[in-house]
Amino acid sequence: MSRKVMVLAISAGLSLMACQVMAKPITYEAVVQPKSVAASQLKTVTVLPFKGTDGEVFGDVLLGSLQSAKVDGVPYFEVKTLQGVTANTRSLGKDELAAAVKLGEQLGVQAVYVGTVTIARIVPQKRQEQRTRCLESGGFLKKCKQEQNYTVMCEKVVLDYAVAPQVVDVKSSKIVYSDNLTEQAYYDGCEGEVQTSNYDEVSGIEKSLGASIGALGSLFGGKKKPAADANAVPDVWTPDALTAATRLRLAERVRRHVAPYVTKVSVTFKFEAPDLAPDVKSRFKGAGEFAKAGQVEQACGRWLDLSAGANAQSSALQYNLGVCAEVQDDLPKALEFYKKAEALQDRPDKDIGDAVKRARERLANNNTAN
Repeated sequence: MSRKVMVLAISAGLSLMACQVMAKPITYEAVVQPKSVAASQLKTVTVLPFKGTDGEVFGDVLLGSLQSAKVDGVPYFEVKTLQGVTANTRSLGKDELAAAVKLGEQLGVQAVYVGTVTIARIVPQKRQEQRTRCLESGGFLKKCKQEQNYTVMCEKVVLDYAVAPQVVDVKSSKIVYSDNLTEQAYYDGCEGEVQTSNYDEVSGIEKSLGASIGALGSLFGGKKKPAADANAVPDVWTPDALTAATRLRLAERVRRHVAPYVTKVSVTFKFEAPDLAPDVKSRFKGAGEFAKAGQVEQACGRWLDLSAGANAQSSALQYNLGVCAEVQDDLPKALEFYKKAEALQDRPDKDIGDAVKRARERLANNNTAN
């Protein structure tokens, strides 16, 4: 599948005051190739119960995640359930592999997802903390006249979770994808209120998954901090909720390894080019007005028209051409323009430095996928 730009939109909320900086963010959504192209080509699939503690539950979550995979709004996989079929295979030894293939043939699928949950361990760490509260106000000059020391019960809950998923190609009887994925998540608080959590920071999840995780609302107990927006990841307050959310994170990581997915990329154009001749500067700036109005294709065409001769020595122009190539998903060309822009600079430029790094990383990820 070719990588292509799906949406291009000017970010809202930036004022055009006189003190405005010379760059304005835009956000576009691009399709990212999966880590396992071989697995992504097998689109009719089923998921067997995983082996190990929590394996059956994780298998169900993974099945749901594969069902939710979409590209251009269309389901990417046709997922068949094991309804009416007895699945005896729980691991991938020699005989079990043959059993998985046989089951896949019976269901008429191209791939069978199997694996093992190797770790699903919750470790609560209880402790006591001393607090002070005011029993009697001291008035204006003295905030508290009488204080009282008291003890609160606190707990840090740590979850270690690891899963080893595999994808069996039914036709070839070969394993076309395998990995070992781990997460460690925790929350820490006192008297039912969580003070700290690494829930947002655990690898393999983005804020955009918040809406899906929100469906787990019945598992979340205790007081909750108000969400910053509809896509904000909710706080996790119980061991069951922490486990449920972590299963979902890991299932989403598997999904991204085996199916294309959409990611948001933020880039900036430059709207001033001090290194161009005065008559060209106005044309450069005029092209930028099209970008501000959301007509990026028009802006890029005008900047390209300016790029001949001495104008090619403009760092700002080369950089903008790099952004144009990036939003068209031509990453090799984008990196070429960005590197030219960097070479023309006589001092560090954050936008250009970030762009070079971003293009290199995206190219490396795409090369790994292919």
